[in-house]
Order: sequence, then structure tokens, then C-alpha cells
Amino acid sequence: MRIGFFNSSLLTPLSLLFAALLLLIPAFTQAADNCPKAKDVYRSAVKSLNLKERVAAFQRAADLCPPFAEARVNLADAYEKLSAISTGDITLFNQLLDKAEKEYLDALKHNRSLFSAHLGLGDIYRVMGLYDKSEEAYKNALKLKPEDPRALLGLNKIKAIRSQDHSGFRSSEKIVEHFRRSSGGTEFGDLMGFADRTVIKDRLAFDNILFDEWSSELTRKEAIKQLQEIGKAVSLPHFDHAGFAVEGHTDNRGDDGRNLQLSRERAEAVKNYLTESFKIDPRRIKTQGFGQSRPRVPSDSKENLLKNRRVEILVLEGNLVE
Repeated sequence: MRIGFFNSSLLTPLSLLFAALLLLIPAFTQAADNCPKAKDVYRSAVKSLNLKERVAAFQRAADLCPPFAEARVNLADAYEKLSAISTGDITLFNQLLDKAEKEYLDALKHNRSLFSAHLGLGDIYRVMGLYDKSEEAYKNALKLKPEDPRALLGLNKIKAIRSQDHSGFRSSEKIVEHFRRSSGGTEFGDLMGFADRTVIKDRLAFDNILFDEWSSELTRKEAIKQLQEIGKAVSLPHFDHAGFAVEGHTDNRGDDGRNLQLSRERAEAVKNYLTESFKIDPRRIKTQGFGQSRPRVPSDSKENLLKNRRVEILVLEGNLVE
């Protein structure tokens, strides 16, 4: 009679588990063997000043050794810096932010004590306008380094944003005042020698440019009234060298494809209103839809569902008109 470990009559759940683990050992061993090589690639990437080369090298290091969290943090940082010089292409800009977020989160899966990953998440969530997530990330960073000036500055920026009254109607004068107060530099700091770039100067968050269910029509009176003031503001000489990105959003009902299209239509509706009513060069306004992927608040009530059916506007400094 044939007797062996894999004889079907002798297999038990425990032996099946043991057999599965045996199959995984070569993969774990190979990953471990590649980690020294990954660290060599990582060290060479740190010395490079070319962002694209850094991205490629850090990605290779992370692929060679998936638990190498520091490589993922540096990869995320490189994506973040690339996004800061890509704001003329708002779709690419947001794709790079999404990639940076993913790499930071993957790094934290392997090492929750990585201060730079928490700090980086705080920065990109602030740029995305996801202020609750940004605040949480900065607080996590401060748990690791309680007196860190960058984390404290980031948290103070969130507090300042929240102290500004976004509720209700804002006049064109208030919008310009807000822009002057908050502008003065890119959100991303040192961009490693890139002098000629388009950078984010401000995010104009309003809670009254909202949409009815499944609609991209600007039918709400408070939305039209507010857009009229935005149009007056961005038509002023103060904004002559600024471009704008209009981001559309939905609540979390319905499928992803339908919501993505609806969010794009909402952004386009706002762009069309501003260009047609105030003769703004349409090349100065870029649009993108996010569907339900970036809710402002949890979609857990009728009121919050309405708040998430919105547009937001980014003010960009730099020539978008070719």
C-alpha cells in the first residue's frame, strides 16, 4: 500500500496548511535574498536629483523587497514632488497624488512607526482637501515626534483652514481676501530646482455649490449666487496669472462608473458657467471628476449626502494657456 504525506486519505486541515506554507517558503526566501540588493538600489536612488529616475529606482527597490518600507516612503515622496510640477495637467496631478497616498499607506502596513509616512499623508490629504484625514495623519506624526515643526505647522494649517468661515455665501471681496491671505508658496516646499512650474496656491472650499440627486444642472439658487461672486473675483487683475481646476464629486450611491461621469459633468457645468458668464478663457480652467472617491463628510445622512454632491476649486499660479 502507498503511504505518503500527500496521500488523500491522510490529508487533514493541519497537513494542508503545512503543505501550503512549504510552498510559500521559496517566495519568502527569494524576497529576503533580494533585500540587500534592494538596499543598494535604494542608496543609489537617494543620490539622484532626477525625480523620474528616483521614482524608477525606488519602485525597483520596493518590488525587490516588499517589506522595505523606507523605499516606499521615498517613492511616495517622489510622486508627491512630481505632482507639484504637474498641476498644469490636473488629471496627472491627481493620479500622482493617489500613487503617493498608496505608497505611504503600504509603507505603514509594514512599519507603523514611520514618522515621514504619517507626515507625508498629512501633506497630501491637505492638498486633496481631505482635512479630517490630514489632521489625523499629522497627529499620528506628532505621537512619534511631539515637537516636530513640520507636523506642528501642518496641523496649524488645518486649524487655520477650519477657522475660516466656509459656511454660507462669500462675496468676491472675501474670496480675494482669502486668496491673498493664503497664497505665497507651493504646498510641497522644495521642488529640487524646478523654477518654471505651475503650483497650487489655494483651495477654495464652498459648502453652497451643491447639486440635486443624479443631476449636473446648476439649478440651486445659492450655487448660482455663489458662482457669480467667484466669477467676479477670478475676473479681477489679481488673478491674471492664475489658472483654476474645478473638481466634481458625488455621494456614495450608485455604481462607480455612473458617479465618475456625473462628477465630470458637474465640474464641466461650473466651468461652462464661469467661461460663458464672465468671458474667462476656457484654457485657464481645467476640470476633473472624482466620483465618490473623495467624500468631504461621511455619507451617513441626507444632509451629508448633499454636502458630498459638490465641486471644489483649486487656484493655480502659472501659465495654463499655451
